[in-house]
Amino acid sequence: MHTRIASAIWHTALGRLWLGLLLALAANTRLFADEVDAFVMAQMAKQHVPAVSIAVLKHGKIVKAKGYGTANLELAVPATPDTVYQIGSVSKQFLAAGLLLLVRDGKLGLEDSIRKYIPDAPDTWQPITLRHLLTHTSGLLRDTADLQFVEHTDMEVIRAAYASPLLFRPGEKLSYSNVGYFALAEIIARASGKPWPRFIDERIFVPLGMKSSRTTTNEELIAQRASGYQWADGRYLNAMSAPGLRASGAFLSTVRDMARWDAALYSDALLTAAERELMWTPVTLNSGAAQSYAFGWEVGKVGEHRLLHHAGTMLGFRSDISRYVDDGVTVVTLSNAFGALPEKISSGVAAMYIPGLQPRRRPAKMSDAALDAYTGKYQITQGMLTISRSEGQLVMDMAMGPRTIRMGMLTPEGKDRFFDEDNPRSTYSFETDAQGRLNFVMRTESGKESVRGTRLSPGP
Repeated sequence: MHTRIASAIWHTALGRLWLGLLLALAANTRLFADEVDAFVMAQMAKQHVPAVSIAVLKHGKIVKAKGYGTANLELAVPATPDTVYQIGSVSKQFLAAGLLLLVRDGKLGLEDSIRKYIPDAPDTWQPITLRHLLTHTSGLLRDTADLQFVEHTDMEVIRAAYASPLLFRPGEKLSYSNVGYFALAEIIARASGKPWPRFIDERIFVPLGMKSSRTTTNEELIAQRASGYQWADGRYLNAMSAPGLRASGAFLSTVRDMARWDAALYSDALLTAAERELMWTPVTLNSGAAQSYAFGWEVGKVGEHRLLHHAGTMLGFRSDISRYVDDGVTVVTLSNAFGALPEKISSGVAAMYIPGLQPRRRPAKMSDAALDAYTGKYQITQGMLTISRSEGQLVMDMAMGPRTIRMGMLTPEGKDRFFDEDNPRSTYSFETDAQGRLNFVMRTESGKESVRGTRLSPGP
């Protein structure tokens, strides 16, 4: 009898212990989920983004997929993991994968000249190979400006670039070129014998079950499609729509479909291990210097964490996929605002799943007068950067055409040194050059200079 009573007490106590542990685990899970949700929603408010959908994956399996905010403001449609967004230049990795499938089929070679497939291209383009096109080392200009907002064919875009001299000898430098990816799309069509959208659909989207992914269209009805917006003068406006199909930012997708793509990159479901390795190998210039771009992917490190990623921009949309390959963690962020910074959201969410990903920074106080010494307009490669002061921080705004994008808020860390609390890996400093001009400098964790700009005029 005593044994039975003792056993019952033991099992009751054990059950209560397990119940307590399960409740604690559930509470921690909810707390963690709330932390991610709170971060995403805070970033949306800072960046003025109506809708964001994210997917977080571990080794190709979804651990979180959620939509936030409003996919269509006029109809009050909430965002979900199945909301369809334009993904912009994230599309380039699908064209790169399609090209590798054709290499496997024996229908083209990476060292083939562009003129093998587009024979009326200028003689000066003869040294340009498909590898150059994939890695933005061709010397072709970035865009053909006259065709940005008119209906066009791929060949019209390519031929519009014929009259422009190459920016450098192929393989000499890395300079991002959307025109190069128009050429790749045309080459895929000619080598496969079918329109390139159909080829990508048949060889990538259908086999992987990416049922919501397809080429962009303004005419066809797309279920659960998000509308694109821009923030201007304190309010949301409908973003313009690019007419026609841009091969350099071709596709629509969802975070669930992008999760299927991520899962396929852990296996031979689409590309072999050798093909995937080739796709992620950084390009080497003629000088022997390695760069940070591969085939439709940017390749780098965050501290000791290897990162494969790419962002995308279309009118009214911005996107990001970040794969921390050694950690087995991927974050996909899709948004419906031209001024969004999905890269910040991806990196912040990833830091919640990867211990030690973000460095610890130590804020310092700085007087308004000291901060004002750095304000003004700075000319950087990407455009005009305006730096102003607000509540003990410096504000970075970038002019993009007629609109302005809030790039970040800089917190003082010491004299002339700042960091962005939302993405603390980089260090921002202000340095005076030999001519006495103030320069804005952004450096990576390793100390490598990534952005430099000279102040043209002081603030406010």
